[in-house]
Formats: sequence, C-alpha cells, structure tokens
Amino acid sequence: MVQLPTDILREKLEDVELPEGEPDLLKDDSMLWRYLKARSGNIEEAQKMVRKSIEWRRTYKPYAIDCQWCHQKPGLHSLRQVGFDEAGRPVLYSSFTQAATSRNTAAEAISHLTYVLENAVKSMPDGVSQWVLVFDCSGMSTAACHPRLAYDCAQILSNHYPERLGKAFCALPGTAFQAAWKAIRGFLPINTVSKVKIINSKTKLRSYFEEIFSPDMTDWMLTEIELNKKKNITPDQRSFWLPPPAGVHDPRGSSEYTDKWLSNHPSGHRPHPNIVDNLERGLSSPAAIPVSGSSGDLDGSINSSEDEAELDDEKASDFLKQLPTEYQIPTDAGLLS
Repeated sequence: MVQLPTDILREKLEDVELPEGEPDLLKDDSMLWRYLKARSGNIEEAQKMVRKSIEWRRTYKPYAIDCQWCHQKPGLHSLRQVGFDEAGRPVLYSSFTQAATSRNTAAEAISHLTYVLENAVKSMPDGVSQWVLVFDCSGMSTAACHPRLAYDCAQILSNHYPERLGKAFCALPGTAFQAAWKAIRGFLPINTVSKVKIINSKTKLRSYFEEIFSPDMTDWMLTEIELNKKKNITPDQRSFWLPPPAGVHDPRGSSEYTDKWLSNHPSGHRPHPNIVDNLERGLSSPAAIPVSGSSGDLDGSINSSEDEAELDDEKASDFLKQLPTEYQIPTDAGLLS
C-alpha cells in the first residue's frame, strides 16, 4: 500500500515536542499539505520547515498571544478581521490612515500580526485554510514606508503560515507604498507575488472586490476605504473599535462579522484587541499618538479621486535611498520561500 506524503511526513516528525495548549498539529492533514506544497512536495525540506515552525510555536506561543501594545495605546495597529469572502475565507483589513504606523517596531508589528492571523485561523470553517488581505494604502506617509518591517513580517508569514494567503489587494497605493512594494517584491516567492493585486484605480475597486466578496462585504470595504481616504479622518473612524450609531457604517466590520464574531464565539476567535477592550470594560477615544495620515509628509494619494500612476523603478529607487538605513532591507537578506 502506497503511503500518502502526509503520512510519511507525520512519521518523520514523531519525535517532535509539540507546543502546550494547542491542538495536535501533526493530526492536521491540511497543515502538513500546506508545508509540503510550500516545499514543492519535498518531504525532507517540508520536515525541516515544520520542525522550525513547531519550535517557534513552542517558544513564541502564538496560539495564546495578545497584542499588549494595542491595549497600552489604542489605535496603534489597524489590522483586523472584518468579515469573510464568498468562499468563507477570513478578510483582514489594514488602513494606514487609521493606525500609528510610523511608530511600529518589529516586535510590535509581529505581535499584532500574529494575534490577527491566529484568530483568523480560529474563524475558518471546515475546508478553508486561507485568508484574504486588503491593504488600504491611501494616506500612507513617507514615515510609514518601512521595507525592513515589511520584510520581517513577510518572513513570519513565509516561514510559519505557508500557503495561507489566498489573495491580497493593495488599494490606491501612492509613492510610499509602491516604493516599498518594489523593495520587497523581489524577495517573495513568485506564487506569493501572483496573489497580490495592486489596484491603482479607484473606479476599479468595486469590480475587483465583487470577484470574491459578497455585496455586503464589497459595500463595507468601499465605504471604509472612502471614509479613511479623507485627510481629516473623523474621530469615529479613528476609533474603529467603537460601535457606531444605528444606521451608520460600522468600522469594526461587515454585519456578518459584527453580528456573530465579536463576543464569546465558540471557536475561541477574538477580534481586534481594542474591540475586545471596549466590549469588556469600555474604551473611549484613541491615545494621543500621531497617525501615519496626519503629518505633513503624506503622499498625494489621500485626497485623490482619480487613478494613481504606477511608480517607475528609477523613481522608486531614488525614494528608497532617502529612507533611514534601519528602514531598508539589509543587503544580506535572503529570499523568502
């Protein structure tokens, strides 16, 4: 009888010490298949990858992680789950205008990213193993252009969440985001790059979203992007963890998500840490911290209603050279796989 690759891989990992407090990862065939796919079916390479991920999970404990920085400074990170696509995949949304992106460190960003990803996994129905990312790039400032941070986060995704990305939309990118994307793109696997859609045209957002989102999710996303495109973002939009008045757009997420997933879901899923804080003890206005979309170094995309021109390689290179050294990807950085 021919053994399945997953069974062979599982046997090779029998000596691994599994993380405490988590489901038995080696019983999850879909997890093993994802690692095999990430290593083109090479069982030995997949084994090495799984071992490194399990060791990371034992030491970093992502299953139980919380973002302490969000609790200390409400509004520091905007990345949050806001719903599901038509295939049941969690939809994760991030706005540069809503968050204090220019102050993020690698430790902060990775902690928050891991929290959101782990909770997205908990919300996945049977048969679903991927998520959809939407980066709302309008309002991204020069100060928030941090290719090194993007590389560090991509490394976590590549090493420990292989084959989890279903689709990524980068909506209305200006100079800062386009330069950062050109810096990081060459380090990413071709398969990952193929899943990223850069949408320079405001008029094309709906058609791209409608390909995978329900009408409700599409309308929520378009409204959220429009409200966050404004330079003088309203306090209600900044405080995206607070429920709105009746009949008003809810920045916490689509109705499907807010009605069922915000509080005490049987799956153990938890929403953005500040939504949790508000539900459990009440949370008012955001901390007095500068946001990426409030300073004078905004690129022009934030108030534009027309198509954005694609940044050519020469201009991107010139832009990146102006960034602080600590913001740039190290010259010895390896390719991600």
